[in-house]
Parts: sequence; C-alpha cells; structure tokens
Amino acid sequence: MPSMKPRKLPRVVRLDDSDVEVFPDPARPGEWAVSGGFEFLDHNPATLSGKQLQAFNCGFLGVGSFGRSTLVAITAASDADFRSVVEHLAAHLVDRYGAPDLAAAMQAAEEEGRIRCWRWNAILPTREYPSASRNSSPREPIGKQRSP
Repeated sequence: MPSMKPRKLPRVVRLDDSDVEVFPDPARPGEWAVSGGFEFLDHNPATLSGKQLQAFNCGFLGVGSFGRSTLVAITAASDADFRSVVEHLAAHLVDRYGAPDLAAAMQAAEEEGRIRCWRWNAILPTREYPSASRNSSPREPIGKQRSP
C-alpha cells in the first residue's frame, strides 16, 4: 500500500576520498543507505579497533555495495525506492548473515528501514520550496519574496 506521507531515506554522500582510507569497504556515492548497526550484534564494541571501530561508530551501510560511508544526505524517496532498499537488504541478510529464509529477511530488512525512516520523517519535516511562479528566486531564503 503506498504511503500517504513523503518518505525520506539516507543516500551516501562522498565529499572527499577519506572513506576509502577510513573503512574496509567504502560505500558508493549516491546509493541508498541504512544505519547497518545489525552488523555488530555479535561484536563487543570494546574489542573493535581501526576500520571496524570507525564503521561501528560512524559508518552508514550502503545498500548495494554494502560498504560504509561517513556521510549521508536525507533525501526524498518513493515507495518503490523503499521497497528496493528492503529487497536488496533482505537478500544480503540471507547471503551474508544466513537468515533462515527470504520472508524472515524481508521482515528484518523492512524493520531496519522503517525504524530509521520513521525517525528521519519525524525529525526532518518535508520543506516545500517556493516555485518561480510565486515570484521568488531560488537564491533567496525560503519565505522571502522579491519586491516587485
């Protein structure tokens, strides 16, 4: 069932090459991401070091490459985008983590996506930008109208 509210999802952003040095496998710029904290459920944070500690502390998990990224941008996403994230993540949970079956993996992947989605949608309201037809310029602050 399509959602009635706009959805937001994190998308990997790379401003420089630091992720290549920081993480064992860097995520690709532009791919969707999730927090990926589930990767560390069987680890004791006190025993993590180096690149694994960086991934635990501040790395988003790219859904596609399954690499890590320091930065994401919260962007508008369609229901189809969300479904794609869930499907890719579910397949990863089966292939890499031995989820018992695809149905269980889909449920876990959807939960991972929804928890984060809910938080970003609640915290970051959708902002509508004035259009040129309302006599405004994209360089002006939102809400400020040009004088005639």
